[in-house]
Amino acid sequence: MIYGTQLIQNTFLNKFCHTASSTVIFIGTAPDISNLQLSINVEVKRPIDDNELQVYCDFNPSANTDYYYKVAWAMSQNSISTHELHLSERVQYLSKNDFRLKTMMTEKHLKRFGLGLTVSISIFVD
Repeated sequence: MIYGTQLIQNTFLNKFCHTASSTVIFIGTAPDISNLQLSINVEVKRPIDDNELQVYCDFNPSANTDYYYKVAWAMSQNSISTHELHLSERVQYLSKNDFRLKTMMTEKHLKRFGLGLTVSISIFVD
């Protein structure tokens, strides 16, 4: 049974992805998910020969539980999810790094929809 979902929005990622959605899967009494405090964090890694954007959903998991989580990444417009970009498998929170590895969204997920990020820098002299 799905008992609850918490959503957050990160304005930095707002242009292509807003949602880190943590769904708690639990049979029995609905768990208290009010302490999760979801946040979206971004890193650039170099797994092979190219830099890769990796987006993580971090939170404070409930201690000593057998909860499982799924993370859904979606595009949004006006805080309404419009297109799901990536849905992780159901995983237990064993450690922050393990959870990130199993639930992260990467540029590969964005490229499937023709999305990407670019950056440019301009230099000015007064």
